[in-house]
Amino acid sequence: MKYARAISPAIILAACLLSPLLAFLYRAPVVVVSDAAFESLYGEGRAAAARAFLSSAVCRRVVLVLVSEQAAPESAADAAAAASAGRGAAAVVFPSRYESGAAVFASRNPLIPLAIVGDPRRSISGAGAVVPDRAADLRLAGRIAAIAAGREGSVLPVEETGVPAAPNGRYIAFTWLDPALLPKGAAAVFDDSVYASLYAAYRAARARKSVSAESRVFMPFGGKEFLDEYLLIQGALAPRRH
Repeated sequence: MKYARAISPAIILAACLLSPLLAFLYRAPVVVVSDAAFESLYGEGRAAAARAFLSSAVCRRVVLVLVSEQAAPESAADAAAAASAGRGAAAVVFPSRYESGAAVFASRNPLIPLAIVGDPRRSISGAGAVVPDRAADLRLAGRIAAIAAGREGSVLPVEETGVPAAPNGRYIAFTWLDPALLPKGAAAVFDDSVYASLYAAYRAARARKSVSAESRVFMPFGGKEFLDEYLLIQGALAPRRH
């Protein structure tokens, strides 16, 4: 009897600890479609961190599905469907480069929430979408360019090509490439990839609507000489009090 009384609290404690984990594993996952080349150039660590963030935010597993860069629409749809087998998927996220595959998947699996990230060329019935807010990105880039050029409080025109934005050789890049692969001197890197908008894509898929999203901005300042500039930009981007 004493042994039974001693073991009962242990069983209860183990059940309390395991229940959230079992619920996490049992829930339908979020499926993200990508390819090996993109994952490598984006940075596997960055991609894994974005998936881990979404997983913790929605309390679901995030399953990565890799397809060939030249995959036929049916192949991309089949790969996503295979990852959704069993309990289905809470949402499936396709980059716009696999838009045709997303359309095939949607036609075969109309009950599974779906979202496309990028600039879709067509609308898919019942699917959500995350469209980059280019105007907002360019406004912010202009402010960063002005600060990098020593003209705080103004806005410089910035072409969406990553050209130098300041006389000191600093530039602003609009790319999803891993910042570690870029030439030195980047004042800011605007990332509008799937991973930059992954949480927004999940919500768009669940709501089955289109939303616009600003790029994720990375400021790869390095060294003490950029500290004051970094603080100036942070101050310019902070909400103003009235």
